[in-house]
Amino acid sequence: APSEKVSSRATANAFTINVDGASRGNPGPAGVGYCITNSEGRIIERGNEFIGFATSRMAEYCAMRKGIERAIELGYKSVRFISDSLMVTNQLNGIFHVKNRDIATVYQDIQSKLDNFDAISFTHVPRNKNMIADTEANAAIDNILQK
Repeated sequence: APSEKVSSRATANAFTINVDGASRGNPGPAGVGYCITNSEGRIIERGNEFIGFATSRMAEYCAMRKGIERAIELGYKSVRFISDSLMVTNQLNGIFHVKNRDIATVYQDIQSKLDNFDAISFTHVPRNKNMIADTEANAAIDNILQK
């Protein structure tokens, strides 16, 4: 089970991936953003993706999935995932259960990808500590709306 792998010591020297989702209108045009930093805190990569019409909760989940997929693509085995969504971090840490059917689909998809890692952690931070991912998520929406 993924929960057996989670340990803050195991992810101390890991890559950190901050993720954030944004929705204008909730539901409305939505985007996800991420920022990857190495153990020295240097930014390795940042990016975003427009995900269509979604709620802010769905956007937060899609952002986490995007961060996880990117970590797998880059071959990272030890990763700290950071989100300003308490709901997402609590659900992925097994504190809360997922009740929403749409979100449950993305949640299951995330769970199926966690075996790719040796060590993972999901940490909640206040929004002001997640500004790059937030900027990226909003840029994904702006890029579409300005066309």
